Amino acid sequence: MSVHKYEGLTTEWLEMVRDNRKNGGIQHDYDIMIGPVANDDTMVTVNRFVQGIYTAEEAISRLRFSKANDQVTFHTEQAVSCLKLIRRYQVG
Repeated sequence: MSVHKYEGLTTEWLEMVRDNRKNGGIQHDYDIMIGPVANDDTMVTVNRFVQGIYTAEEAISRLRFSKANDQVTFHTEQAVSCLKLIRRYQVG
């Protein structure tokens, strides 16, 4: 099983986001990825990088002021099969 973790808002992470947005779909072969979420705090800078307005260095410089939350994404059936339901809640 291949797992990749991005350690914060890095150039590698930024280029992965750009490639996924420009090419569509998923542009990697990892089963599981862990890393920052491109959210409202980062979106303007990320979009300007994707559009070629900012270089990677300029975008990362601007992103250093952003607080990013991490997410875990499962990209294959093998990865999903590792999940285990611990508890279930019924609302309503």
